[in-house]
Amino acid sequence: MAVALATTAAFALPGVTPYVADTSGEYVYYKDTSFKRISYVGFLYYDDSTYAVRYYAPANVALSAPAKDITLYVTINKDSTHLEFTGENITGVTEQDDTDVVNYMHDLFYELTARRQNVTVSGTAKTTVSADFAQFGGSVTMTYSALVPIFNLYAITASDGSVLLQTQTTGLLTGSGDKG
Repeated sequence: MAVALATTAAFALPGVTPYVADTSGEYVYYKDTSFKRISYVGFLYYDDSTYAVRYYAPANVALSAPAKDITLYVTINKDSTHLEFTGENITGVTEQDDTDVVNYMHDLFYELTARRQNVTVSGTAKTTVSADFAQFGGSVTMTYSALVPIFNLYAITASDGSVLLQTQTTGLLTGSGDKG
């Protein structure tokens, strides 16, 4: 079975050979504690050149903040050795402050791709890497798992042990007519 996976593996992210190939419709959602409110960021793999990035924050009465749901649909140059956007469509932007969230989504996609290119992830054991990651406050530990789709990123933890980004769920979207 492992030989079959290796010979049929797609190269989802530019410059990355995944241990377990991503399948169209696979997604990962992370709880992101780098925001002042409860926030989630998710990534969906359509095919080697098409992805979606979603930011969702439920309404927060204490902060007088309504729910926020922004999705960035991107196409990339799948033949490039680095992440290169070739197109995008953004939905859910409703106010000027959303520009910061959209920029964060772009930056996170670029950063997670570049960092994944420099890590070997295989088997069922988790791989940890110490890194400097300005978006998450500096010195962090990045934990990878071949079982997490797209970036294989399981979690990002601060030097004080607090979890900054943590896998919440992974899965595979199916159509309403799909069986199984």
